[in-house]
Amino acid sequence: MVYRTHSREVKELVLWHRQQGHLDDDEICYIFDVSISSLNRWGNNVDEFGDVIRPRNPLQGRPPALSAPQLGELLRAIDGDPSMFLDELRDWILITHDIELHKNSVDRILKDVSYSYKLLRRAAAERDPVVRAAHHKYIVEHILAS
Repeated sequence: MVYRTHSREVKELVLWHRQQGHLDDDEICYIFDVSISSLNRWGNNVDEFGDVIRPRNPLQGRPPALSAPQLGELLRAIDGDPSMFLDELRDWILITHDIELHKNSVDRILKDVSYSYKLLRRAAAERDPVVRAAHHKYIVEHILAS
């Protein structure tokens, strides 16, 4: 028998006929073109989950590179020194958490938490006293009314 998908309605109808006892399992399998293992699996799903289709597994996909506490520490480190480059962040992660990541992975993590290069550069400039003084001087000379 070739693998094929069956709709929810077919599965429920097959199990209804099985439950009513109108047909035995071999006749049900022949009439509806299903295998006995599918019939048993759908019955087990109803017993275990209450439905012919088992619920989706929430643990799908690759686990994150950094856990939530590790990511929080990384963001606090960036807030403390926003002028760090990606390779410096990668080295910090390696030293602090013993997790080796590629620069692209660090960049993807930062993009996922909405930290962009522009945002980090602006934050670094705001913390630099020389740049702040130059910006303040520009504001006083060109923008503020005398």
